[in-house]
Amino acid sequence: MCTVMNTMRRSGFFSIVMGMLLVPLLQAQDGYRTTVDLEGATEVVAEINGGIGTLNLKRGSGPALMTLRERQEDDEQRSDATVDYHVRDGIGYLTLDLGNDDGEDMNALACLFRGTDSRTWYVTLTDRVPIRFDISLGAGKASLDLTGIHVRGLTIDAGAGSVRMRVDRPNRQSIGKVTFSAGVGSVKTRGLGNLRFSALDFDGGIGEYELDCSGALPDGARIKTDIGVGSLKLALPEGVAAKAITSDNPLSSTKMYRFVQHEDDVYTTTDYEQSSRRVYLKLEAGLGSVSVHWK
Repeated sequence: MCTVMNTMRRSGFFSIVMGMLLVPLLQAQDGYRTTVDLEGATEVVAEINGGIGTLNLKRGSGPALMTLRERQEDDEQRSDATVDYHVRDGIGYLTLDLGNDDGEDMNALACLFRGTDSRTWYVTLTDRVPIRFDISLGAGKASLDLTGIHVRGLTIDAGAGSVRMRVDRPNRQSIGKVTFSAGVGSVKTRGLGNLRFSALDFDGGIGEYELDCSGALPDGARIKTDIGVGSLKLALPEGVAAKAITSDNPLSSTKMYRFVQHEDDVYTTTDYEQSSRRVYLKLEAGLGSVSVHWK
C-alpha cells in the first residue's frame, strides 16, 4: 500500500485527486459570494437592510463597489440576500437586503437565542467615491468599520442586538447630520468625531450605549441624545469645550465631569468662554444614567 501511495505522489496523481476533493470543500466553507461593479458612478446611495445574524462591514481594497460574502452554519450554497444596483445621472443606487419574509428568519432568530450565528455576512465597500449610507439592522450583531470609506451621509437604525462601530481616521469631507437610533441592546462606538459631522442625533431605547466622539470633531458640532431605559457614556475629544443642557428628570442621573452648573439644567466647561473649539450638547434620559467625559 505504501509503495502504491508513493508511486501516486511521484506521478502527481495524488495531488490531482486531493485537489478535486478540496475544491468543493473550500467552496462550501467559503459560502455565497457576489460582487457589484461601480459602473462609472461618481457617488453612491447605499441602502443596507440587515437580517438576523452577524453583519461585518468595512472598506474594500479592490475596484468593485461592493463585495458580499455570506457564511451559513449549514454551508448551503444558497443565499436569501438580494442585491439591486443601477446608475442614474452618475449616481449609483445600491440596495442590499440581507433578510427575507419566510420561515428562514425565524430559524435564524432561534439560533441567535441559542447563542449561535446562523448567518454571517462580510460586506466591503469602495473608498473611491463618496457614499450616503442608510443602514437598518435586524436582530443580532453588527461590526461597522467606516475607516477609510468616503462617507457623505449616515443614517443608522440599529434594531435589536449589539452594534460596534469605529472610524479610526478623519473622513475626507465634513458631513451634515448623523442620525443613529437603537432599539434594545448595546451600542459601542470609537472615533465618531472623525466623521466630521455638524450634528449627531442619537435615540436609544433600552440598553447600554457608548458614544465615543473623539477624533476630528468640528467646532460648533451639536450632539443630541435621548435614551429611554439604560445608560449612556458620551466621550468628547481632549481640547474641546462644551455647553450642555440636560433633562430635569428625577428618575435619571447625570454625571458632568469638568462642567460648572449655571442653572438647574445648564452646564458649561470651565474653559468654555476662552476655547476656540466648542460643542453643544442636549442630553435627555427617561430612566437611567448619562455621563460625559473626555478622551
